[in-house]
Amino acid sequence: MTTTPSIPAAADPARTRGDAPGTLGWVLGRACDLTPAVAAIVLRRERADAPFEVIAQHDPSGSLEALAQPHHAAQVRAMARECEAEGRVVAMVDPADDQRTVCAAPITERGAGVRAVGVLLIESPSDDGDELRGCLVRAAFLDELVALAEAAHERASRQGEAPPIAARAALEIVAACNEHARWFACAARLCNEAASRWGCDRVSLGSFRHGRARLLAVSHTEKIARTSRVAHDTQRAMEECADQDEPIAHPQPPDAVCIARDHARLAKAHGSACVLSVPLRRSGETVGVATLEREAPWSADAAAGVALAMELAGPRVFDLRERDRWFGTRFVHDVRAALAWVLGPTQTWIKLGAICALAFLAFALLTSTTARVSGAFTLEPVARHIAAAPFDGRIERVHVRIGDAVAAGETVLFSLDASELRLELAGLRAERTAHDREATGAMRDGRTAEAQIAQAHAARVGARIDLLEHRLATAAVVSPIDGVIVDGDLDRRLHAPVTRGEALFEIVRLDGLRAEIDVPDAEGARVHVGARGELAPASRPESRIGFTVERVDPAPRIVGGRSVRRVIATLDGPEAWMRPGAEGVAKIDAGQGRRAAVWTRALVDWVRLRLWL
Repeated sequence: MTTTPSIPAAADPARTRGDAPGTLGWVLGRACDLTPAVAAIVLRRERADAPFEVIAQHDPSGSLEALAQPHHAAQVRAMARECEAEGRVVAMVDPADDQRTVCAAPITERGAGVRAVGVLLIESPSDDGDELRGCLVRAAFLDELVALAEAAHERASRQGEAPPIAARAALEIVAACNEHARWFACAARLCNEAASRWGCDRVSLGSFRHGRARLLAVSHTEKIARTSRVAHDTQRAMEECADQDEPIAHPQPPDAVCIARDHARLAKAHGSACVLSVPLRRSGETVGVATLEREAPWSADAAAGVALAMELAGPRVFDLRERDRWFGTRFVHDVRAALAWVLGPTQTWIKLGAICALAFLAFALLTSTTARVSGAFTLEPVARHIAAAPFDGRIERVHVRIGDAVAAGETVLFSLDASELRLELAGLRAERTAHDREATGAMRDGRTAEAQIAQAHAARVGARIDLLEHRLATAAVVSPIDGVIVDGDLDRRLHAPVTRGEALFEIVRLDGLRAEIDVPDAEGARVHVGARGELAPASRPESRIGFTVERVDPAPRIVGGRSVRRVIATLDGPEAWMRPGAEGVAKIDAGQGRRAAVWTRALVDWVRLRLWL
């Protein structure tokens, strides 16, 4: 099993003193100069489960010796793992000295995450919160310092200058400029450092915008006379450099193809034998020019060093200048940049999406539509007729089925068994005949009382005969109305007994259908009598049937666990295929309104209820 090496007990002199400029050990030394750090190391591992390895360190005073203990080394490794996982600066109090702070700062590779971790031992009391926060901010600068060293190495390699010398000059100038938080002080320091390093008589820094250059700072000069002849000639030389977007030197080398007319005029008019101008870029755009004047000719190596230093230090000057502007100027600049981004040719798909969104928003806010209330409907008949059994008996025959059309007074629905009624009727008729003969004989013999009794019995039997005859006449039940059978399946009840008044068939008229619509109670207040609407049956969703609201129930009811109001609507023109019980969706017109208000009505109502607005 592999073990993670502990922090070295003593620094290697080869890694602490005499590091070549631009190398990682040299960068750690510069990091210690820029922060209150007394020692620094860089840890790296190939994969997540591999141990950390020390790839560079700077410890001139042996301060890392206390961290070599196993417990302390484990704490440092835990900090490195946390810093690597979260990509941020992590700090803890030095276990050996509470007046020091151990900071782990990520060293990232652009687009590839954290590739190494730098550990700095900083002199900072643990109880001083402000100083500790400042140490953390300065520790985060280690990542930028490594990136600057790499950029300097790459730039100097392309320009032909020895990479260590170019890196050292650029990083020292950047470090000097980073000491200032205001743009003018930073610009003046940049000009003074450049003049001192390359032996210049004058170093000028200017901004370039809309084809014109404006002088910003001059070495060893506090107040700039922009109306002077030297300032005018310097600005023209800067414009000449910015227009060509290339470094320009005077005198020019034999193979130069740049135009240096204004540079020659500047050198001739103001006594500088050699002039060098380099463009300053930010985000790929030329934003300024630095012009250096001296007596000694500019070699290719020196010009490359100047270009590298200005490329690394120039963007900070202009970033601070933008930050230090008056807020009104910053606001106008931001608005102008936003309009340039909007009206420019870049980000086509984002702009197209924004235009479509704005067009949709304008369409929703400026156009009107009809608000509609939706609800489920059921077709119900206006009138129903129930065909019931006229007397107790048994079903003898069924003549119709569900769905059959019937005609009033013509269509026989069903017949009851009347054989028993006929037999009983025959017996009653014979009994009535006997009573009539008895009454006749008694009247002939003068027995008046007996004749009256016989006549009373005959009348009683006659009443029963009339009842049976009526039942026989109604044994075949005929439809009382024109319509359709919608309920009643008697085929399975043949010869089954039925009782008087038992409902056997239900008949409805198709020309009297109406829609009963259940709308949510919250929407019911928007529906009024006389409102128009359309319904779409579930069986024929392509059909649209108009209707007019006839009545709105004032009180809600609970249907399916929700509160609804019943709306009764009269159909414009019932069609032959319509049947009672058909269901679907109905939409009722509820007035005109802006589309945005109509579309968000439910959301607005919900918010008002929840927030009590």
